[in-house]
Amino acid sequence: MKQLTLSFLVLCVALVAAQFTHAQNLTLDDFSTGAYKKTLPTKTAGEDINVQKGTMIGGERETDFLTCHQIPCTTGENEFGQTSSFQMRPSKKADVPSAGIFSAGYKMFPRLDIFYGVNGLDLDLKPYDRLRVSYDGLNSIVNFNIELWSPTGNGIDGCNLTSPTGSYPFTVDIPLAKFAVNGGPIDFSHITLIDIISQSGGVGDLGTLTFAITKFEAIPASVPPANVTCTYQ
Repeated sequence: MKQLTLSFLVLCVALVAAQFTHAQNLTLDDFSTGAYKKTLPTKTAGEDINVQKGTMIGGERETDFLTCHQIPCTTGENEFGQTSSFQMRPSKKADVPSAGIFSAGYKMFPRLDIFYGVNGLDLDLKPYDRLRVSYDGLNSIVNFNIELWSPTGNGIDGCNLTSPTGSYPFTVDIPLAKFAVNGGPIDFSHITLIDIISQSGGVGDLGTLTFAITKFEAIPASVPPANVTCTYQ
């Protein structure tokens, strides 16, 4: 009986420790709220800026989707008159994750910026050592970057990212210590603005980049690394 009780206590301690470790992860966005979608270009626009409200960090995200600099698009930017799209898609099914989905048209090279904090944010990232993005899938090279702003300075880090798992889900870590600083040291205890930047990373490719992001998190040092560590340095 004593041995059984001890085993039970050890199991309880292990479960509590696992829950505590999991609780260390800070979810910044899981795309379960703030539904929105856009297809561009149209006859009157090659850029779309929109704010979606919900349970993401700061209570809102702003998307800036750019497909063409000229209106209407020039043949140099959109030779075959194609469209590109993105969608913030909360899921209503337990077996399908909520996601931010990006689809580039043939020979189109759109850019999507996802901002957190445009109308105010004061995020303490000191307890964490990296940012993590979870992908449901990625079919090509994406030029993937995250930029951070604080009262003392801003910085950026990222890489030309390819999937290590083919069409299967994977995770990507960006270490906070590797951010290239611009204008002064980043105060990680007072992050005021975050921008996730995604655009085609293939030189001379045919566009058609597609991917889906399912989660954006801050991760502490105690958590094992992602499938990929993404950094300039």
